[in-house]
Amino acid sequence: MRTGILKSLDRKGVVRRVPTRNVPSPAATEDSGQELHSYDHSGFSMTVDPDRLRVRGRREPGSWQLDVLLAGHGTVRRAAVRAPEQPAEQALVRELDDGFRLVLTYRRGRLVLEVVAYHARVESHRAEGDEVVLHGRLHGPRPTSLRLTRAHSDARFDCPVEGTGDDFAVRLPAAAIAAVPPAERHEPREVEAPHGDRWQAELVLPDGSTTSMAAVLALPPGRYPVGTGRELCATADESGRLMVELTRQPVADSVRWTDGGSLVVEGTVADGDRGEAELVLRHGSRHEEVIVGVERTGGRFTAHVDPAAADGGLPLRSGRWHVLLRQTGTDGTGTGADTEAAPVRTPASLAGRLPLTRACQGRDHTADRRFGDRLIIDAAPLLARDERGAYRQGQLRTVHYPKQRELPLKEAVLYFDGDSPRAVQEELLRRGAPVAHLWVTQDGRTAVPAGADGVELHSAAWYEALARCRRIVTAGHLPDFFERRSGQTVVQTWHGNPLKRIGTDLVGSPYADHSRLDVLARASAQWSVLVAPSRRATARLSRALAYRGELLQAGSPADDLLFADDRGKIADRVRARLGLPPGKRVVLYAPTYRDHLGLAPDGYRHEQALDLRAAEAALGDDHVLLVRRHPRAAGPLPDARAPFVVDVSAHPQVTELLLVADVLVTDYTSLMFDFALTGRPMLFHVYDLEQYRDTVRGFCVDFEAIAPGPLLRTTEDVVGALRDLDTVTERHARAYAAFREAYCDLDDGRAAARVADRLLR
Repeated sequence: MRTGILKSLDRKGVVRRVPTRNVPSPAATEDSGQELHSYDHSGFSMTVDPDRLRVRGRREPGSWQLDVLLAGHGTVRRAAVRAPEQPAEQALVRELDDGFRLVLTYRRGRLVLEVVAYHARVESHRAEGDEVVLHGRLHGPRPTSLRLTRAHSDARFDCPVEGTGDDFAVRLPAAAIAAVPPAERHEPREVEAPHGDRWQAELVLPDGSTTSMAAVLALPPGRYPVGTGRELCATADESGRLMVELTRQPVADSVRWTDGGSLVVEGTVADGDRGEAELVLRHGSRHEEVIVGVERTGGRFTAHVDPAAADGGLPLRSGRWHVLLRQTGTDGTGTGADTEAAPVRTPASLAGRLPLTRACQGRDHTADRRFGDRLIIDAAPLLARDERGAYRQGQLRTVHYPKQRELPLKEAVLYFDGDSPRAVQEELLRRGAPVAHLWVTQDGRTAVPAGADGVELHSAAWYEALARCRRIVTAGHLPDFFERRSGQTVVQTWHGNPLKRIGTDLVGSPYADHSRLDVLARASAQWSVLVAPSRRATARLSRALAYRGELLQAGSPADDLLFADDRGKIADRVRARLGLPPGKRVVLYAPTYRDHLGLAPDGYRHEQALDLRAAEAALGDDHVLLVRRHPRAAGPLPDARAPFVVDVSAHPQVTELLLVADVLVTDYTSLMFDFALTGRPMLFHVYDLEQYRDTVRGFCVDFEAIAPGPLLRTTEDVVGALRDLDTVTERHARAYAAFREAYCDLDDGRAAARVADRLLR
């Protein structure tokens, strides 16, 4: 049994009962982060009538803490209602009687309702010369002045309060305020600096005391230029108080969903920001950026965000996306003006209308605000509610999966994403094999090949497929709980020749993952066969992966595409899809990740070591640079500008990119073994060779001795080699030939056929 109560923080013993009812709350179980208990029935809903907060029948200022009484098993417990996350959620404001407001806020994480009385409220403003005039209405004694102060500064302005009756006016010396040097900012990296100086606004009363100045929630920011590249803005903050600041931040005054599932964000920009702009969606934990086009009309901007296709045609990855606006191209003076992305802010008038949620392609997307007034988009996981969170995943793993293992096997093949599994599926389709094809997808972003059905990772259907598909093809590790059944065949194609140290070769190094190494032998024992891409790789893969089973020296199925009879037509289709202009040399830049730049479990920060702006200046006329981040790395591409740079990180098949590339620029990726089959030149940008070799991951072969191309330290070196590619190619021809002979000995375009033969045996 639950009962809500409001406890006065100002008057001892004064409490109010709050109508409370139980509601289902599966999100409570999901958010708990534990596997043992379900909290689906822990939800409650409370309705607070502001008139219940009157004292002796009168509206009086005061604070009320919201608590819950829990009765059960012979005891009654009392708990405060707390913020669902830290820092605490946004404040909400509701206007009450004349001169009063109800503000929902948090104190030390506890939810508090504050009945606030204000002496004056700003209702409009206008510019007059070098001043900004605030107009409003009084609800108490006439103040003597409005005092503006700034934290960590001695700057102060006392502006007289003018007017008669209940009306008032205050003149802000905009030019003088703008002359005060900007304050230093210390903002969290994920939300960026606000590009503004905020001033505290307080009313000075006749007795010398001070109180805050209120503002109507719908007060527009104003955006009055002050001649310093910034603007003076006066609007309401998240608690309804007057906020005065010098800024140039974009402000979204309209956020809405269309019937078609797009989020329309409209607002204003600084007076000087009249050039081209782009909306930037920045993932809160992965440091990924998604760029959305912006329409500009005068000082306003409009952006249409389609969550189902915003990321190069792919849906947004699940998680929180911060919304920013970045000026690009040219400013009003006609000069280049790329600027830092600024957070898009939301006025207090939008707070009551947020959050706004819309389902797009099976998942909820929510527009909301965080960090006071920053606009965010929250993309929910694609999994169903009864599949999310540690508890439900534990139930699926320990209850659902074992039950499915008791059922008969299905004549189906389950594929985990990768170029080699794709090649194997295409071979089975070509043969007309009588099997169903299931493809594991992640966040709905995986391109499901023709002839297959998608199965979302960690869904109930995924657990069932692991338990019941007769055949499984993967290029990476299977989940630790997986146990191959009698009658199941698991083909491990791996993902290329080993160059970097992996698995047991990392023992003793700073980046050895012992939680993985401890289960590696058991995990690899679940494979029926391991496919070796070359004869030299056979022993290295077996040792590093702690594998003692059957080996199939088949070559790499992914590379069959490079031998296909119609590879020319396929290359033409890929060029058209990527919009590559004819007559320009296509350079594929594909670096690997760095272990010391870890972001999250199994994730790394992309390090953009190649200077894209310098490369564009030197090569932009006759080259196109395809940039592909490593699949485990995330982050923006600084100075990446079309048409010179094309981001192909989301392209579903890397082998197709090898097919269209005239030259490969990489560092320590195994792509060099695949690209060698084309006979085209390779350049190695090894700016951190000694660090990577000696203190990061290191190599399982003598990379410097076998490299089939030049080892280049700087962007200038790479540019120089591309400018003199014929000479570079001739100089390394013998090393290239030896490399192909040593590591491309099994590839002949029939690797997928050999794997299919074994799979169907």
